[in-house]
Amino acid sequence: MKSFLVILALIIFSFTCATAQTPKKAVKKLGENPVFVLDSVEIDNSVIQATDPKSIASVTMYYDDEAIQLFGDRGKDGAVFIETKKFAVKRYTAFFRKHSPQYDSLIFNNIEDSKFQYILNDRVLTENFEGDLAIIDSEIFIDLKIISKKELNEKYKEIDSKKEMGILIRSKIPPHLYKGKKKF
Repeated sequence: MKSFLVILALIIFSFTCATAQTPKKAVKKLGENPVFVLDSVEIDNSVIQATDPKSIASVTMYYDDEAIQLFGDRGKDGAVFIETKKFAVKRYTAFFRKHSPQYDSLIFNNIEDSKFQYILNDRVLTENFEGDLAIIDSEIFIDLKIISKKELNEKYKEIDSKKEMGILIRSKIPPHLYKGKKKF
């Protein structure tokens, strides 16, 4: 069980892990039987093993009192929350819709997320960014601005030609995010 967790942590090393520790150290703090949650649903180990690691956007681990507060005595060995990219997209889309009438209008008019070039704190996001955007909340969110394709191409030269507009997001660095300064 633990060896599987170590492998999982290393696979997602470049994704989001909401602990300031390295993924390997974080996994070592878990007991033999942690509680697993995938996309807000408690699951067993067999579901984790069937999950494609490339579909994972973020992993958050809780230990000791935090895990026990969440799950009672069942959390004594820790808790691991795994979020898929698909679920993360739903979360950040809902958050940005709530905080930006312009963004809400784009989604309301069925403009596909794949047409947007997300830019977080002036960093162009190209792959495995879903978990980073999904952890933005009201405490760290600063603002969101939408720019045209022309503005996008002028300011950010090497943009995928399929992108129709830019979504400029400004945010503070989330606390306890592994490699947070690099990601934000």
